[in-house]
Amino acid sequence: MASSSDTRTRGFVPPQNEDERFLMRRVEELCRTAMQRGIPRATGFLSDREQALAQAALNREGCNFARFQGGWPDAERKVLCIEPPDSWPEEPVAVLHFTAPQQGGSAVPGHRDYLGAILGLGLDRACLGDILPDPADARSVYAFVLEDKADFIASNLTEAGRSPVHVERCDAVPEEVLRGPERQTQDATVPSLRADTVLAAMMLMALAGCSKGDVTKEVNSGLSDLKAQAAEPAVEPQTETPAEPKTNAASEPASEPASEPASEPAAEPEPEATAELAQGDDAAQDTMYEGALAGLSEEEIAKLALAEEESGERQSDIGAEDSVD
Repeated sequence: MASSSDTRTRGFVPPQNEDERFLMRRVEELCRTAMQRGIPRATGFLSDREQALAQAALNREGCNFARFQGGWPDAERKVLCIEPPDSWPEEPVAVLHFTAPQQGGSAVPGHRDYLGAILGLGLDRACLGDILPDPADARSVYAFVLEDKADFIASNLTEAGRSPVHVERCDAVPEEVLRGPERQTQDATVPSLRADTVLAAMMLMALAGCSKGDVTKEVNSGLSDLKAQAAEPAVEPQTETPAEPKTNAASEPASEPASEPASEPAAEPEPEATAELAQGDDAAQDTMYEGALAGLSEEEIAKLALAEEESGERQSDIGAEDSVD
C-alpha cells in the first residue's frame, strides 16, 4: 500500500498491474542514475495515469529536479525529464508537420490515420505525443514526437490512411493551432442537473425561436423513444411453413364434388379410387378395433368373441330364411 510519501496529492491510486509497477521501478532507476552520474535522463511520452505513477516514484526517491514536458502548455501526453543540478538540459520533444496533398476523391487523413501510420513503422506509443490538427486547413497536422525518432519518421512515413503525405520538421507550432477551434461558452440556470434539463437549456440557446416548453417536450419524447427501443426484445421475422399433404385417405374426409348444372349427371368415381378408399376404411376399422381390445382382459375378449360368433350365426340364419322365401 502506498504511503504518504509516494505522492504530494491525495487520492493516489497504487499501481494495479505489473506494467505500472515496472514503470515506477524504471523512474526510480532513472532518478538514481541521474543523481549518481549527474546527467539528464528522460522517459517516453506518458499518459495522465503514468504521469501520476512517475510523480509518486519521484517523491519516493526524493527527486525534486524533474519536470514534465509535452511540447506545448496544454499537452496531455508528456515526457518526464530528470535534470540534476549543474547538468546541461536537453529538449526531448520535436515537432513534425504533416501535409496531405490536394487530390480529387481522396479522403482527408484524420487523427486515427496518422497514429496508425506512425505506429505502423514499428514504433511504440511512448514515442508519440499529442497530434494537433490545423483548424484552418484540414490537410495540415502537427505532431509531437521524441527527438531521437523525428528523423526516422520524417524519412520513412509517406502515407496516412489512403492518402500520400509529406513530412517535415518545424521549429514551432503556429499559435492558432495551439489555441484550437474557438468555442462559445454560455451560462444557463437549470432547476436540476438532470440530463434532459441541461440538454433542453442548451438547445434553447441554440434555437432562440423555440420556446422552452417545446424543447423540453421534444427532448422528453426522444428519451422515451430511446427507452422503449432499449426495452423491446428483438423480434425475429416469422416465416410460414407450408402444410404437409395428408396421405391417409381414411383420416381425410372425401371432398364434395363441384356443383354442376342439374341437367348433367354427377360423375361416378373411378373403380381404382373406390378400391383404395375401401382398403383405407378397412385399415382404419382394424386399428380402432385393436385399440378397443387393448384395455380388456382375456376373459372379456373371449366373451366378446363368443357374442360376435352368435351374432354372425343369427345373421346367416336370417339370410337363409330370406333366400328360401
